[in-house]
Amino acid sequence: MSAIKKAIFWAFMLIFLFTGFWMVIVNNDSVSLNLLFTNTGPVNAGFVIFMSLTVGAIVGFIAGSFRARLSIWRKAREAEQARAQEATQAADAEALELERETARQHALTARSHEPPAPPPVY
Repeated sequence: MSAIKKAIFWAFMLIFLFTGFWMVIVNNDSVSLNLLFTNTGPVNAGFVIFMSLTVGAIVGFIAGSFRARLSIWRKAREAEQARAQEATQAADAEALELERETARQHALTARSHEPPAPPPVY
């Protein structure tokens, strides 16, 4: 199974690189970019497209990975809280059963004893 995953990964990477180089070669017009803090000189338009795609994919992967890890962490925390609550309920049920058994034992011992003899009269 891991060999199939590796093959799919490398096929995807080769297709991505081929597509990127194709965009750089085909879109050979020069563009100047006015970015937020700086202006760039003439840059190949295909390179700009390829870098935008690459940066977007990386940012999306990081955001998706973070969200997935956060979801897994939340579910693990909820499961731990449920286990702790279940353990608490089990301990409470055990304590209640022990209390009932003790009360039952006291009731049985109280029935089995004869009433005490009356005190002597002088």
